[in-house]
Amino acid sequence: MKRYSENCIKRTHCIKDLAWSLKKEFERLVQDPKAFQAKLEGFAKTEDGQKLRKDFIETALQYPNVSGEVLTLLANNGRDEDVLQEVQNIARNPNTPPETLTLLAEDPNWNVKIGVASNPSTPTEILTFFS
Repeated sequence: MKRYSENCIKRTHCIKDLAWSLKKEFERLVQDPKAFQAKLEGFAKTEDGQKLRKDFIETALQYPNVSGEVLTLLANNGRDEDVLQEVQNIARNPNTPPETLTLLAEDPNWNVKIGVASNPSTPTEILTFFS
């Protein structure tokens, strides 16, 4: 019985170490646009890459410390219906740089414009442009 509890403790410790390592890797990716782009490109090589890519981006957009550079990278990626929600989330994210918000303010989609208008980082001149 003692052997089982030791293995259980070790296994729990290993799982916690793995979770911590994955969290640190994710934090690195959302701060480094080149690494983030490489990760996105890596999804294209997998069978279920589109879903993995979408889930990865959605998680990154919900992460409070995602860098402005990564948000700009995502905002500048090609647009289609699959990424419209992502662009709306970028427009609302307070980490999005003002230059990127300025570009998103010109988006033809009104939901993106609403996201820009509600973002506390949006420059005053853009808000004036909307009024």
